[in-house]
Amino acid sequence: MFRVILLALLCSWSLSYAVDCKSPMTNFEMQHCASLEYEVADKKLNTVYNKLRKKLDKTGKQKLKTAQKAWIKYRDTKAVFDADDARGGTMQPLLETSSKTQTTENRAKELESSLNMYKDLDK
Repeated sequence: MFRVILLALLCSWSLSYAVDCKSPMTNFEMQHCASLEYEVADKKLNTVYNKLRKKLDKTGKQKLKTAQKAWIKYRDTKAVFDADDARGGTMQPLLETSSKTQTTENRAKELESSLNMYKDLDK
C-alpha cells in the first residue's frame, strides 16, 4: 500500500512540474525534454511504418517486420555505444535518448522514401 501511495505522489508531482523545453536547466529537465523529443520521433516512425505496411503484400510485410526488428536492436545498441563517453555519469541516459531520437528520425526518413516509391507507382 505504501508503494501505491508513493507512486501516486510521484506521478502527481511529475505532472505538476512544468518543464520549459526551450531552455531546460537541470539534468532532469534535459532528460524529460529529450524523452518528449524521442516520443515525437517514435510516433512519426510508427505512422510512416504503418502507412508503408499497408502498401505491402504478405511477403513484403514480413520482410519489413524482420528489418524493423533488426533496426530496433541496432538503434538501441547504437544508443548505448553513443553514450559510452558518459558511462556511469548523469549524462549517459540523456545521450542514449538523444541518440535514439536521431536514429529514429533517420529511420522515419528511410521508410518515407520507401513509401514515396509506392506512391509514385500508384500514379
